[in-house]
Amino acid sequence: MTSLHLSRRDFAVLLGAGGAGLALGGLEPPEAEASTPVEGSICMIIRHGEKPDSSGNPPGIDEKGQQDPHSLTERGWARARALGKFFAAPKAGIVRPARVYAPGQIPGHAAGRRPRQTAVQIAAALGLGVDLVYKEGEEKKLANQLSILGPNLPSLVVWEHSAIAEIVDRLDGPVAPKAKSWPDSRYDVVLVCRANKSGWKLAQVPEMVLPGDRSSGL
Repeated sequence: MTSLHLSRRDFAVLLGAGGAGLALGGLEPPEAEASTPVEGSICMIIRHGEKPDSSGNPPGIDEKGQQDPHSLTERGWARARALGKFFAAPKAGIVRPARVYAPGQIPGHAAGRRPRQTAVQIAAALGLGVDLVYKEGEEKKLANQLSILGPNLPSLVVWEHSAIAEIVDRLDGPVAPKAKSWPDSRYDVVLVCRANKSGWKLAQVPEMVLPGDRSSGL
């Protein structure tokens, strides 16, 4: 069996469902140094659930059922719940995550709210907490961390689609995959990144968890 590779940083994570499933804030570890990825490392990256369109319809709804333009729509919440089941009993090409990452909250800003809402639903189904150490704009630090976790800690990243390419492009290695620009209309694809001796390899797995989901990649 491949040995477990851990970084020196120790994440403080509260385990449980709902709000208790969030990582403690303000405990950012030192940035991991970029290196050749640990062979067998796996990270899966998804976009958050659906959001309101430019006209505000359908409306976003927060955890208390109140309208909020920065929250998921009803379909977005349905996707988040369905993804909990999807990752709890993974199909071919998907691995059950041992860690779930989402952007940490920036005081006074709504950035990352939809990814956090999505991640909490998934993590609750897995009996995990959500690691909120890295904020939007810290994709390089996150990518470096993902590179050193090893095969025993497959990870799921729930992020803002405009920055997902930044995470993938920063995964270390001479053949690190280049993510395409994520279409605004797509919420239904998992990017699966696996590290081997040559670096990272990228695959796309359609979620197919809600009516209307496409069976094709991006």
